[in-house]
Amino acid sequence: MLVGVLCGLMLMIVAPKLKIIYQMNGQRYRLEQEKKELEMKNQELKARLKEMDSVVAIEKIAREQLGMVKKGEKIIIPLKEERP
Repeated sequence: MLVGVLCGLMLMIVAPKLKIIYQMNGQRYRLEQEKKELEMKNQELKARLKEMDSVVAIEKIAREQLGMVKKGEKIIIPLKEERP
């Protein structure tokens, strides 16, 4: 009888703790996955930043996105074809 009471008491004490441990393990796993994803994205952004820091990349962006030209260059804008 005493053994049964002790087992029941242990279950009442241990069961909630096991549930918390299980939940925390799940949360830890999700956070580790998120950390891996963020580290990969960080590496990609660092590589892109390094790439964009070059003079060639800056010039390419200036020409393609901002329409800038070097001194003495002329801009040629093609006319749109009119369709009948």
